[in-house]
Amino acid sequence: MPNTSIQNLNQKSLSWLQSQLGEFKQITPLTHNHTNQCFIAYPKHHPAVFIKQLNSKILSTNSFKNERTSRHWAQQITPKITPNTLYENAQLGLIIDELVSSRNTSPTISDLVSLMSQLHQQNLPINSNIIRQQIFNDIQNLLAALKLPEYSFKSLLTQAKQLDESQQACCICHGDLSFENILIGEQPYLIDWEYARVAEPAYDLAASILINNLNSNLQQQLITKYCQHNPQPEQNILNRVQQYLKVLKPLNQLWFTHQHQLQ
Repeated sequence: MPNTSIQNLNQKSLSWLQSQLGEFKQITPLTHNHTNQCFIAYPKHHPAVFIKQLNSKILSTNSFKNERTSRHWAQQITPKITPNTLYENAQLGLIIDELVSSRNTSPTISDLVSLMSQLHQQNLPINSNIIRQQIFNDIQNLLAALKLPEYSFKSLLTQAKQLDESQQACCICHGDLSFENILIGEQPYLIDWEYARVAEPAYDLAASILINNLNSNLQQQLITKYCQHNPQPEQNILNRVQQYLKVLKPLNQLWFTHQHQLQ
């Protein structure tokens, strides 16, 4: 059995991992991920791998399916944008990916913009099952989980519905584009696809601003660099990002409150 103090990998999950990779020398938990448990595993007779255990307390069955659909779609992008999956078990919510050799280098705004631009420039998949932007439903579900009355959030829900109805759904957005989800190897790689959406660029830009807690100077740098890669009026993007920030900020606060309750 591997040398590990992991709490959330049960015997069934460990047994399946061993059936795919054999005995392990060590499994090391990673602490940065807010939603799922992630590990670097060192099998005795296989190169090291990256393992993710999806969190069924936070993610719904539809979120599990969305993660899988989005990740498989992203793995078809050329040049490569995300690591390859070696094995997965949808029932257990376990994913084994190749381990990207990352440099001891922190991602930059330029890395973030490069990956986001490459993602947004892809053609939308035909008959995609990737979830469309649904901020209104996301807020409703969080309020229900937290047992909070909708009438106290009437203005927020109205703004969310207006954004959902007016969004142009022109690209795949990652939805969780934090620096922690960027691996710097021979090139930047993007991981963690459970919050991917069919939406518009401003959705990803606003989410990234909030997740990375960017100050006003870095926000401007992000949007300016993005518009250099994706020619369009910068002021239009900026205005739309501000509309998303007004809704996504309280949504993120509700999400973290819910997560805290589950711990």
